Amino acid sequence: MSAASETCDAATMQMFLSRAELELRTPLALILGYIETLKTGAIKGGESLGRCLDIMDKHSRRLMHVIDDINAVAQLESGGAPTPCDDVFMRRCLETAYESLMPLVEVTGCRVTSHIPAGSCHLKGDRAVWHLVFSKLLEEIIRGVPARSSIDLLVSWEPSGCRLEVRTDAAMITRGPLAEGEGDWSHAALGLLVVKRAMELNHGTLEWLTVPEGGTLFRLSLPCVDGCVFNGCEKPTQAPSACR
Repeated sequence: MSAASETCDAATMQMFLSRAELELRTPLALILGYIETLKTGAIKGGESLGRCLDIMDKHSRRLMHVIDDINAVAQLESGGAPTPCDDVFMRRCLETAYESLMPLVEVTGCRVTSHIPAGSCHLKGDRAVWHLVFSKLLEEIIRGVPARSSIDLLVSWEPSGCRLEVRTDAAMITRGPLAEGEGDWSHAALGLLVVKRAMELNHGTLEWLTVPEGGTLFRLSLPCVDGCVFNGCEKPTQAPSACR
């Protein structure tokens, strides 16, 4: 791995850890605050107690979500053997992710379409990477775009590996303003940083772009292993030299 790639990896991990700390600290502070209030006896029951418990329940679930993201990164760091991936596997990943997110899809009214042509490649990294990418990326996009947005996924097989583009018809709602062009990862949700880390660990790239029409584009690329015989792969692949 090149020095530039190692710098990219370190930067992504630093962003992830900083965001994870914030995502853990905020709900914990809220929960502890309500616990202290309950101890004083200021909230005795009725609607006030119900609201208090609802908020504690909401932020407890938020904590569990953050822990899931941390566990996902820990599993990615352990690595895995390269395995063949094809269009059937990709569709299964998307179907599994979509089914797990069905309650969120129904609440938001977002529409998800896909185009995965026939093809295959011996990609770097464990197949679990794609399961995580589809589920995490879709979840963060659905949570980050306005209700009833359209989300389109396009997979393409190239001599250098596999490429995935995910486009929405609306801009992502983030923690800070986004200019047209490349997204600011300091404003990214924790789940997006998990996806970015997953791609980097497998020598891939993830680009986040806001497009002139007002939508959002995520462009992911994962290279095939050296000597791959699928899809006309002939040239050896190399790790990317710079962050995306």
